[in-house]
Amino acid sequence: MRVRIVISICRNDFSQQKLQCKPDPRRRCDRDHATDAAPGRRCYPARVRLFAPLAVVLVALATGCPLSTDGAACASDGDCGDGVCTRIHVCASDVYALRVSWTIRGVPASASTCASATFSDLELTISDPSDGMSNTVAPVPCAAGSFFWDKLPTGYTAVTMTGRTANGVPTISNGDATGAGGMVTLDLIPR
Repeated sequence: MRVRIVISICRNDFSQQKLQCKPDPRRRCDRDHATDAAPGRRCYPARVRLFAPLAVVLVALATGCPLSTDGAACASDGDCGDGVCTRIHVCASDVYALRVSWTIRGVPASASTCASATFSDLELTISDPSDGMSNTVAPVPCAAGSFFWDKLPTGYTAVTMTGRTANGVPTISNGDATGAGGMVTLDLIPR
């Protein structure tokens, strides 16, 4: 399909105090507005006037303008332009993988060690110390002994594990994933 766009330019003839255009009878713009157009006004066919804003949007999308930037909420990688949608549902350009493991009084977590500590489920919080943003996963089964994120923003390095005993007393263990090579081990010591 070939599209031909013809632009006619109006110029002001000061001696006659009116615009002189080269009217094109096939174009509504020239027929209706040849005499009252502003000096230098360009007449575009209706299809150009209507679809020009759409063309601008399409060009912006085609050139890779990101739909979201780092830190924006997302549901999938497609929401993040050149970045990725992390497991905590924010866009990031730099991500890393992190496995958090835990022990109970220095012993690997299992059904029996969690039962002796009267933990059933735990809360695992990962946060960015620079801005205080955090994400909590709960409930995390105590006996699982570890939790894995395959895509986390690199700023999210502060790890907190919280367990509550049967009497409601919280047990908290903190760790830092900075320089940990993607592995953090926390030890829960119930009171």
